[in-house]
Amino acid sequence: MPPVVEADVGMQSVRISIIGQVDSSKWAIGEALLRMMGSADSRLFPERIGNSEPLQNIFSGISSAEKYWAPEVKICSSGVSFVAKSNVLWVRSKAIKGRGHMTHRSVNVQGKVNPAWLLLEYKYDPRVNWFRLFKESCNLLQATYGTLHLFTGKETSEGVFGQDADLSFATSDFIDGLPPIGLEKRGLANIAWANYFGPELVAEIDRTALQLNGFPVEEQEHDACVFCVTKKIGDVIDDFETFSSRRNRLKTLFRSGLFRIGKEPRENQF
Repeated sequence: MPPVVEADVGMQSVRISIIGQVDSSKWAIGEALLRMMGSADSRLFPERIGNSEPLQNIFSGISSAEKYWAPEVKICSSGVSFVAKSNVLWVRSKAIKGRGHMTHRSVNVQGKVNPAWLLLEYKYDPRVNWFRLFKESCNLLQATYGTLHLFTGKETSEGVFGQDADLSFATSDFIDGLPPIGLEKRGLANIAWANYFGPELVAEIDRTALQLNGFPVEEQEHDACVFCVTKKIGDVIDDFETFSSRRNRLKTLFRSGLFRIGKEPRENQF
């Protein structure tokens, strides 16, 4: 798992997790992502950025991030040395408080491709168009899979999804973000408020069934699509019971077992 940088975003946090196939180490990708974040709201820009903690480098504009985006580092392992690209982290302590981490796409010595993985976590602010930022980021990274969710204590409190979900890592994969190895070895964890299925996963979607049941499916770039549980991400806070009911119904429109979390949080958590 990526390191946890020090910004505490509080009990209502927006989390974006994206597994992408693009070579994220290219500065053109980093520059585009930062521009998307700034376009969504300039208060999403980092304050400090770097490749390891503690983060001490001041972010003074998009161009200042280039040298930290993917610097090369020499790694020696079992008598073999090779050059890799360092991952990048950033943090913001002022409003909107948040943090981000990009694990770059890599190819190991056996030739196995490890996809890129972007994690963003910010304190929820209803003035930000989180959905637009999510879709743009997924398309930029040529996502295999992506989730956007607004978390509160109703879903992050201990044990709310049950012991089986906890033991199978489904709970942590949902709350902390599904890593590429988790997608490969364990599969999907849960339905988030917004869900992006890339070309490897779109066959799992019955577009007609979803749309007939009130779940519009938006076509995206790279033969991908995105769908949401409700019309607004704020519904997770404003009416969690309705959100939970719709998510439960949405799961019935997918094949059994596709999502490891099969139950909603216990009713006494509403």
